[in-house]
Amino acid sequence: MPGMSQLTPADRALTDPRFLVTADPAEVLTLLPSAAAPEARVAAAVYRVSAGVHGSADPAARRQLLALDAARFGQHRLSDRLAAVALPAAPAAWRVVWATSTAAHPALVATDAPDLPPSRPAPAETAATTVDGRPRTLRCDPVSGLRLDEEPLPGLAPDTVLPLTVEGRPHALAADEKRAALWDLTSHQLASEYLPFGDDDLTGWAVTELDGQPHLLAGSFGGTLALFRLPGGKLRASARSEYRELRLLVPFALHGRPHALVAGCDPYVGERLERAELWSLAPLRPVDHLLIDTSAVLPVAVDGRELLRTGGGQLWDFAELPPVQRLLGHREAVRALAVTTLDGRPVVLSGGDDQSLRLRDLATGALLGSPLATVHPSGDWTGIVSLTCIEADGRPYAVTGHTDSYLNTSVRTWDLTTRTEAPLTELPPGEDDFTPVDEDPPITATDLLHGRSALVAATGSRVQIHPADAPDLALAQLAFPARVTALALTPSGRLLVAFGPDLALLDPR
Repeated sequence: MPGMSQLTPADRALTDPRFLVTADPAEVLTLLPSAAAPEARVAAAVYRVSAGVHGSADPAARRQLLALDAARFGQHRLSDRLAAVALPAAPAAWRVVWATSTAAHPALVATDAPDLPPSRPAPAETAATTVDGRPRTLRCDPVSGLRLDEEPLPGLAPDTVLPLTVEGRPHALAADEKRAALWDLTSHQLASEYLPFGDDDLTGWAVTELDGQPHLLAGSFGGTLALFRLPGGKLRASARSEYRELRLLVPFALHGRPHALVAGCDPYVGERLERAELWSLAPLRPVDHLLIDTSAVLPVAVDGRELLRTGGGQLWDFAELPPVQRLLGHREAVRALAVTTLDGRPVVLSGGDDQSLRLRDLATGALLGSPLATVHPSGDWTGIVSLTCIEADGRPYAVTGHTDSYLNTSVRTWDLTTRTEAPLTELPPGEDDFTPVDEDPPITATDLLHGRSALVAATGSRVQIHPADAPDLALAQLAFPARVTALALTPSGRLLVAFGPDLALLDPR
């Protein structure tokens, strides 16, 4: 980092932990875009993660949130410096040993960005174009099909249309729920028609340019993402997304290379998901996952770069990322935590709505192998809602609890040595069934604070620690950026907290 004398006033302020903790959040937010030095850019990224919470938080809660978010970006020295900021009449902050960062991404640069014009058009019900030097209007009519002004064009009746130039001539590309078609607007003729996914539905599409040639980027109900060369429609590449019903496809340029933000919907109810994948289009492969407001996402031009703006005002810049490290958590909310020992190593197990069981090194948070998929073989079952560890025949097992939409329960067992499901003929008393607990359960444990029995209770996004024999006396209160969904205590007196898809290990000492 440059010497303090070389820093700008904004960089000096943003690299001061006390300023970040105690200053008016409105003042800090005005400085974030001016961060230039690497450490200042990191601090700005940390502050933005929970920017929507800082305004209503007191300095003690803000200190805990900032220390947590710094740890989520692998900035442990900054996290410790933030936690060490002394505040009058406030107990010391807990140290964040490690934290995951599924819901924290350094590409988020603003949460209240103004409306900006899109840098490239997107498919819509109507679109303006120019044919033979004259302005014309394309309109999708559910009865008569695609119309150029009032003239119907031959072919399918599309839902959305996009004008484009192909081989120097004005064309229109449009699609319905199965097919896509290309019209030559000079001749008013149908040039090509495509069935991208056979019997599978075409749920989303866009146009992008690769190697100087326009391509159809298409997404299917089943989760296939594919690129087709235009005008012929020859398949260039295809791959499977993690999601299904791919409706959001937003092409943009990243470092001069074609990329796209891709998001799906819940295939059962059609609701859009608040998470997405970042894809490289050449070659076609996913390069990142993020939680993002997926409403009305548009590419916008800012300072010569393409950024993404969401309908909620979020602004994402994937090109100018600060130097941070991320430890990914779950893809959806964590519902259950457990601590055990495997091969002499303390580990934490976590399970949740993404139907996966994950094992981590308790000391570092590092994943131990690939997640175990817990998708139920039949029925409308949830992910993991309860989790315990047992030993049977000298081997360690995990017992996971699941419910369905009718509140039926199911218990499954997993051999933690082979990492496979391994049904046991007999379970210890109380492990063969379970009752789903409240989403904010109080947890009682010993050896949390110097061997003193303590009660840990989560309400909303706050966790309170009380002496077990004096529940009205608060020893500490911890703040989190999302609702707390699970708690667990380690044998050494540390606290594991799950909040949304992420989890953190905190140390009171």
